[in-house]
Amino acid sequence: MKKIFLAPIFLTLFYSLHSCSSDALQPQPIYQVPTYGNMSLHSTTDTINLPLAEGTTTGLGSISYFTMNDSSYVATFDKATFTLTLYTFPSGNIIKAIPLKKWLTGIKLEKTSVCVRNFDSIIICTRTHIVLFDTSSRIKNKIEIPKGQSLAFSNETPLIIKGHILYTNNIKAVAENSLPALKRYKLIEGFDLSLNDQKSYYNLPKVYTSDYYGYSFLRYGYCLNEKGNFVFSFPADTSLYETNLAEYHKSYNARSKFQTEDIKPVSKKDIEDGQSYYEYSIRYSYGPVFYDPAKKWYLRMAKQKLSDSSVYAKNRSRSRSMIILDQNFKIISEAPAPDHIDLFSLFFTRDGQLFARVDNNRKPYVSLVRVEYAEYIDSSGMASLKK
Repeated sequence: MKKIFLAPIFLTLFYSLHSCSSDALQPQPIYQVPTYGNMSLHSTTDTINLPLAEGTTTGLGSISYFTMNDSSYVATFDKATFTLTLYTFPSGNIIKAIPLKKWLTGIKLEKTSVCVRNFDSIIICTRTHIVLFDTSSRIKNKIEIPKGQSLAFSNETPLIIKGHILYTNNIKAVAENSLPALKRYKLIEGFDLSLNDQKSYYNLPKVYTSDYYGYSFLRYGYCLNEKGNFVFSFPADTSLYETNLAEYHKSYNARSKFQTEDIKPVSKKDIEDGQSYYEYSIRYSYGPVFYDPAKKWYLRMAKQKLSDSSVYAKNRSRSRSMIILDQNFKIISEAPAPDHIDLFSLFFTRDGQLFARVDNNRKPYVSLVRVEYAEYIDSSGMASLKK
């Protein structure tokens, strides 16, 4: 029996596992003839520099965008000092710096992730607890994570709250060399705060349960669309998966035009010999998927493979592209993505704008740049972007 602590009273959390069978039928990908236009992401000259709060660093664990009372804000979490800083947006003025170590006494802040929904709803996840509190430091809910589990949320695997259920990403280590373990693995943990119940949801797709790929290919991502469905992107799978975590389950072709060969499985021997990351690097793969609520588009990152020599080079960054799909999951464009934009930090504002973090050469602030969709033109070996 586990416990959910609701300040100031204690409620019991019954831990149970409910989900579709791991042997559930795999949906056949819906194929729509891709357009593969040349639209890509382009950074503008509009940059917002967020000053650092005293004693903090630029080593951010997350950036949260939220709105309240018709105003917009961002929050940054400094994973080095465990400080949460709230800013007005887009002006970038500091509202408050919250030292989580002082506020959350008695909780070890190991492997901490943070999501700010508004001033009254700040959620952090540690190795042992999920804690909901507000900017006055009042703890509103404290959920004890069952032993043996490891949960987290990030920009590419966000915290989702639907009604009274809180959904978070399961990052518990799974045996990458065991197909039975991979078949049993669940991706999402849901906490029903009204029924005091916990459920595990959603299995890996068949490509992961019939062959080995290794740990690096298990870094999946998801987003939530306007229908309230989860959309998953898996590194070794060319399809996107849309599901309500219950009876609705569809997959759609989302293959990169730059992928010239299939993503082959990794041998069990290579995995056991510690070669997972090398084998991942020399194969094509896919990154997270983001949902643009204004345009109702899906943005899926694709990564090109490295050569053997490039894997061991000092600068071994992989070329990336951004696949754009419309609201019906038809591919409408794909083009190279700019290297200087942190694509994992993309977020959309209430008025339909897109922002991402960019490198500012270690200056004492966090730089966010506004990003636009633009046509990518490649002529005579010279790459440029045309609005």
